[in-house]
Order: sequence, then structure tokens, then C-alpha cells
Amino acid sequence: MLTLVDYYNNQYVGIIGIGSPPQYLSVVLDTGSSDLWIPGMGCTACGNHATFDGSKSSTFGLLTEDGGNSAEAGVEPKMFEVDYGSGSVLGMEGVDDVNLAGLDLSQVLFGLVLYEDQQIRTFMMDGIAGLGFGGLSMVTTPTLLELLHRDHPEVPNVFSVYLSCDPSDTEKPSHMLFGSYDLSIVSEGAAWHYTPVIRHSRGQLRYWTVKMTAMAMVTSSPLADTAEEEATAEQPAEGYEIPHLGGSAEINLCSSGCYAIVDTGTSGIAVPEDYFYTLAEQITEASGASCKGTTCYGTKGSDFPDLMFELYPSNRFILRGEDYTVCNRRGLCVVKLQPSFGGDFWILGDVFIEAYYTLFDAENLRVGFACTGNGCSGGTWHGQGGFMEIEDQASWRSYASTLSIVVCLLSAGYIIFTYASPAYKRRRSRREYDIIAGGAAATGTATTPVPGGAAPAGGGRGSPGGDGAGPEGSLQGVDDVLGKGWKAYGSTDEASAGAGCLPPSSR
Repeated sequence: MLTLVDYYNNQYVGIIGIGSPPQYLSVVLDTGSSDLWIPGMGCTACGNHATFDGSKSSTFGLLTEDGGNSAEAGVEPKMFEVDYGSGSVLGMEGVDDVNLAGLDLSQVLFGLVLYEDQQIRTFMMDGIAGLGFGGLSMVTTPTLLELLHRDHPEVPNVFSVYLSCDPSDTEKPSHMLFGSYDLSIVSEGAAWHYTPVIRHSRGQLRYWTVKMTAMAMVTSSPLADTAEEEATAEQPAEGYEIPHLGGSAEINLCSSGCYAIVDTGTSGIAVPEDYFYTLAEQITEASGASCKGTTCYGTKGSDFPDLMFELYPSNRFILRGEDYTVCNRRGLCVVKLQPSFGGDFWILGDVFIEAYYTLFDAENLRVGFACTGNGCSGGTWHGQGGFMEIEDQASWRSYASTLSIVVCLLSAGYIIFTYASPAYKRRRSRREYDIIAGGAAATGTATTPVPGGAAPAGGGRGSPGGDGAGPEGSLQGVDDVLGKGWKAYGSTDEASAGAGCLPPSSR
């Protein structure tokens, strides 16, 4: 089990080991991308992120433009750039062994970042580990999923994701399981509801894309009363009535079919721009609150309407208002929907996965969402909602801004990879190229894979104690790696941003 730490319901971060002996860094396990990248020791613009020192790993190699895997005098290292739309990282390509949730992967290709844009420097995680398909990969080829299957053929080619909004729960912490799942974490009698992965374009599979046959805002009872009613229900019409759900919809989208990406790297729900503003307006108006954009005042999560998502063939999933909003006790709420600029894809991010325990099945090319015996009625099985102790408006605006950045930067639809050839590097700004060229030169020897230098005092967050000892996957171990200063969502410190989730009776 790979334990995930929840940062304000914006980022879920796990710890992986890289190198021999392993150096431990925090990453977002991202189903919306397929590459692994981490900061390198020579990064002069990586904020407080932990860094990887390749000179301390006996299995590390640096890829070069001529196809080699160790730098020699006069041979340039192979460069890469990742552009997330509102921020980018750039650096060199390397290869080393990786430990993911206790599973050893040999000779994994990854990006060693030497420069991060300002917005990415503020992220809690050090890097990103992509769990998408090969069609997305530009650096990590084979992908992490392919390497897991290659190096551990005895492990079923599936992984499950459980996201809880209560990080203090040591019995059921947020986590990933590779090769297995545990439906008992939802409820007795819980079952998977599967939808196939769709190949939306020619070539290799890229994203965990599914077909969405309807999306509606439901204004009354959202669930069919009986299995018979469910079986005989008609598809939602072009209009606004959905009688098979026992209610009506103020707005009914995707009646002609849409596509959605299931993405652990996106915080909320990303809505195609053509739909977003109409949907956001309808949702905020239905709450009866005073709202500016997706921030509302004098309200609570349960005031917002239910949303229904129908995934092929006929799986209907409800998100309650409490599922897709985050509020404080003073009645400030943020609706965790964002426009998906530049694409017609929806993105079902952590908001959806928090409500539905999710199985990513690479063997059978399908995604499963777990529903209780009482139906797919959102996060009611959690018994929790999204309260956060952010009391002043300035801090709340900062939270909302951070949410927007995370949704934008980690959205699968924004990822663009380009390779930095020597000619391309000459066209880059002098400042950015100097960061890379200066870092590579700082190694001192032609065979040192990344810039050297003294490790941070105490070993830094990436190598606790400086002795290479790593966490055992426990929350305490995660705390040791990330440092004592971080404030997780759910902290009991009233001054912190997170005060945990409260039962429905407290809303």
C-alpha cells in the first residue's frame, strides 16, 4: 500500500524511492500523464522541493544526445521540457531504479529537473509520477505501468485509488494499491460499476478516457427507486426532464455524448469551456447564495444541487453538493469546478474519486467505480464533508487561487512535451539556458550525472537524516520525509488551513 498525504484536498502526495541506495521524494501519482520527473540536485529554481543526487546512486545514468547513458566530454546531455500551460519544468533525462509501493522497477527513464516555473515551485510535491498509457509518454518509455507489468508479471495489472478527506484516519488513510483492491473499505455489499477505456484517437492509448453519455444538475430526488425502474429508464432527452432519476435537471449536458478523463492529478472537475460558465451559473444560483464566480458566501455544501454523471453503458453516479464544494464555518464555499480551456474533454478529478473508490484496470482496459449496496449516491459512505478552517477572506482567496493553479497545471488536457534539441536550446532565452548549462558544468567531472554539492542540513526532505533511510509507508514516515512544518488538511491547529471533515450533522 502506498499511503497518500492530502494537502487541502488539492494534492494527494505519495513517497517513492529512486536510486541505489534509494533517495525518497514526494510525487503526485498522476493518471493524467505518463512520465516521471523529479528535481535534480543542481536545480537552482525548485523552491523548497527535495532533490535527487545522481552521484550518490550506483545505478544512475544520464542520457545523452547520441543515445548513450553516461555523460562524456563533449557530449551534450539529452534535454526535455514539460509545459503544463501555466508553468513548465525543464532539465535532463536520466535512468535509474525506482521503488513504487514496495515494488522494484529497474532502469526507469525519467526527467531530472533543473528549472521549475514559479507556480510549480509552490507545489507541495517534489515531482510527478505518471500512471497513464504509452501514447502520452515522451521520457518514461516504457511507462511505469508497463514496467510494473514487465518486472512483476505475477501482480495483476490493476491499481486502486482510495481518497479520504480525513488524513488523521490511520485505519483507512488515503492510499493506492497496486495489483489489488479492497471493497470492504467502502461498505459491505459494495460493487464495482465498470466503464470501458475509450481510444479516442488513432495510435496508442493515452489517457484513462471514458465515454460520458449524460451530465445533469438534478433538482430533486436523484436516484431511481428500484432496480426495475433503473433497467427500464430511458436515456436523458435533449430537453431538461430526467424522470428516471425521480427529478428534473435545470441543465442537461452531454446528451449527444462526451468524453471524460479520469485523472488523479486534477483536483476538481474540469468542464469544457463551452459548458462551464452555464453550468457554474446554474449551480451557484441553485444554492441561493451570493456568489462571485465559483466562490459563494453565506452558504454550506448541502445547499448546492446534486450533479449526475452517466458513464457508458448506463452507470449513473451522483455527486452531492458536499462532494464538489469545500466550505469553512463562516459560510464561504468554493465550487471545485474549473473550465477546461482548449479541449472538449471533461476531467473527473479527485472530487469524483473521493466520492467513488476507483479501480484502474489496465488488463481489461476499464475503470471501475465502487458503489454501496444503496446505490451510487456520492460520498455518503464517507460520512464526511468538506469543511476547512480558512477564516479570513484573503486566505480563502489564496486557497481558491491555489486550487485554480493546481487544476490547471495538473490537468491531463494541458500536458505538452517537447524535446530541447541543441538548435532549440540556442533559441531559448539566455537565462533559462544558462541555468541548464551552468548546472551541467557544475558537476566537475564528465561522468557525474547531476550537479554535486553539499546536501541540505540533516539530509534534506529527500533523504531523511542524510543516511538514505526511507519511510516504511506509514504516516509517521511520510511526516519524516515531508518535514514537520507542513500542514495537512485535517490538522487540529486552528491557525492552519485544514480542520478536517465533519459528519453531516455538523454541516
